[in-house]
Amino acid sequence: MSVRFSRRCADGSCNPFGGSPIYRHLSTDSTMERARERLTAGDPHGTVVIAEYQSAGRGRGAARSWAAKPGSSLLFTVLLRLETVSSRSEPPARFGLTPLVVGLGVAEAVESWTAEPVRLKWPNDLYLRDRKLAGVLCRYRDNAVLAGVGVNCNQRGFPPEIKGRAIALREMWGGPVARYKLFVDILARLQVHLKREERFGPAMLAAVNDRLYMRGCEVSFRAPDGKVVGGTVIEADSDGRLVLENGSGERRNYISGEILVGRRP
Repeated sequence: MSVRFSRRCADGSCNPFGGSPIYRHLSTDSTMERARERLTAGDPHGTVVIAEYQSAGRGRGAARSWAAKPGSSLLFTVLLRLETVSSRSEPPARFGLTPLVVGLGVAEAVESWTAEPVRLKWPNDLYLRDRKLAGVLCRYRDNAVLAGVGVNCNQRGFPPEIKGRAIALREMWGGPVARYKLFVDILARLQVHLKREERFGPAMLAAVNDRLYMRGCEVSFRAPDGKVVGGTVIEADSDGRLVLENGSGERRNYISGEILVGRRP
C-alpha cells in the first residue's frame, strides 16, 4: 500500500485540485507542519501533504493528539489559498465554517461507499453510529487555510480511553479499507465545495446543518469560559458558530467550546 501511494500520487496526477503536488511521507511529525512549509515555499492552492504515520499529529486543543499505527488511518493536510477572500492577516469572518465544509466533503466521500449517514459534530468531528470516525483541524496562516484531516480506516481496536467512543471503517466493511481510493474521493469532494464562490453561502450552510450531529437534541456544552451549560442544538450559523437554545427559549451563539453529552428525543 505504501509503494502504491507513492507511485500513484507523488506526481499530483490524482489530485483534483488542478494537478497540484502531493507530498507523501512514510513518517513525519505532522502533515500540518509539512503543509505550512509548502505554504511558505509558495506551493499552489490544493497542494496536499499525506503521511502513513504522524508522531505528533494534533487534535483541537493543545492537549489533544491524533495517534494511530502506521497504515491504519488516512492522514493528510490540504493547503487552501484564500487570496480572493481576504488580504488581511487575520482570518476572514467565515473562517469558522471552514472545518464544517471540509467535514461535509469527507462525509460525502465516506457515504458514497456506504448507505449509513455520517454526521458533523460541531465544530470539527465526524460521527458514524454515534462514535467518532474522523476529525478536521483547520489553521489560518498567511491568507490561507491548512485543512488537516484524519480518518479512522483500518484500526482493529482502540485504546481503552477511547474504546466505545471511536469507530473505524474496517469495522463497518468487515475488511481492509482501500485508503488510496477514499483519499482521492475526499479530495474530489473538497475540490467541488471549496472552488465555489458560494462555498460559505446559504446552500452550503443548509447542507452542513442537515448533517449536524445532535441537532434538535438537548446537550451539555462546555463553553469557552469552562462552564458547562445545557441547551438544545439549533444549528451552525453562517460564521460557523454553534447556536444553542436554553430552557427559557434564549439563544446564544458560540464560536468555540465542546458538546459533551446529549440526549436524543
